Amino acid sequence: MDDGSLISSFGNEVQSKKNWIDFSPDGLRLAVGHQNGVLGVWNLGPVLGEELFDLNSSCVVYPNPTQDYINLQGITLPATLILYNLYGQEVYQKKMQSSTADIRELPNGIYMGVLTTQQNNTVPPIKIQILH
Repeated sequence: MDDGSLISSFGNEVQSKKNWIDFSPDGLRLAVGHQNGVLGVWNLGPVLGEELFDLNSSCVVYPNPTQDYINLQGITLPATLILYNLYGQEVYQKKMQSSTADIRELPNGIYMGVLTTQQNNTVPPIKIQILH
């Protein structure tokens, strides 16, 4: 493609020429890649017959990409937000009492977010891009 876009393992267009992260449409598989291709695909699906994510929950993250704050719409508070970098390292954790999270401390990049409510419901993973 002339615009530098890539196609992930799940057929989604990825606009980054460097590192990228993508989720399958059902939110149960994670693909991580680089400009040269896919580095790996992981199943996030059911463990011992239990659903890992509440697929009836939906969370809207905006603005995305962002510079300093993200807003989460469609979640029950309080909730815990955990962000992982492309290496799978936990880089941010916050118990959210409001729908806004301050992410200014994080460097530019693409992060995978996992959001768990007080009732232990986990919404499908969210992808967040930070551009300072």
